[in-house]
Amino acid sequence: MRGGQRLTMQSAEEDCGPVKDWPGGFQLLYLSGDLFSCPSDESLAHCISQDCRMGAGIAVIFRKTFGGVEDLQKQGKKPGECAVLQRDQRFVYYLITKEKASQKPTYDSVRQSLEAMRGHCLEHGVQHLSMPRIGCGLDRLQWSKVSQMIEDVFCETDIRITVYTLPLQTGAQLGSGGGRGVPEQGQGRRRSRGSKHGVVVGGGGGGRGRGRGRGKGTAMGGQDQH
Repeated sequence: MRGGQRLTMQSAEEDCGPVKDWPGGFQLLYLSGDLFSCPSDESLAHCISQDCRMGAGIAVIFRKTFGGVEDLQKQGKKPGECAVLQRDQRFVYYLITKEKASQKPTYDSVRQSLEAMRGHCLEHGVQHLSMPRIGCGLDRLQWSKVSQMIEDVFCETDIRITVYTLPLQTGAQLGSGGGRGVPEQGQGRRRSRGSKHGVVVGGGGGGRGRGRGRGKGTAMGGQDQH
């Protein structure tokens, strides 16, 4: 529970296929609800273009919440790299997946930017990371492929990644990313023991059960910038 509102879980099998176990402590977890309701010490990630426009989708919320556009531009990151802002106890990762906002990313640029983010996470001891379904909103990439990349890139770490999605999308959310809706109740499976956050994939033996996440009363996070 967060803010008195119950978060609901997506079907992990629908998104990720068969149960998987990794040798380390890596976990891939799914929650339906507000990305920005995650704990303040959890790092965040999303995709943007090299020009740092952040004018559509969930990137608008990132820009208004964390600012730092000039700082991001000064870092001079290119597609396949990762720009970073530090805000209080967390890092905010900006995966650069294309040159211009009007373009579409490639799977190669997404993977390379994930690898760059992994390097920073390991160097700075990041253990918890939350994100939307990166690249799969306006950018129209396939989540089945992107989620497999996330698994491949992070499977040998002990990082827990939580993917937030919107259970209810209004026209405003689909068009501009600025609208917010109320989470609906859903069902899911937990695929790792010892977590209380929702649907988990990996990280410790494939135990099955129900889990609950915690979240605020509004929903955001199912759409990426592009």
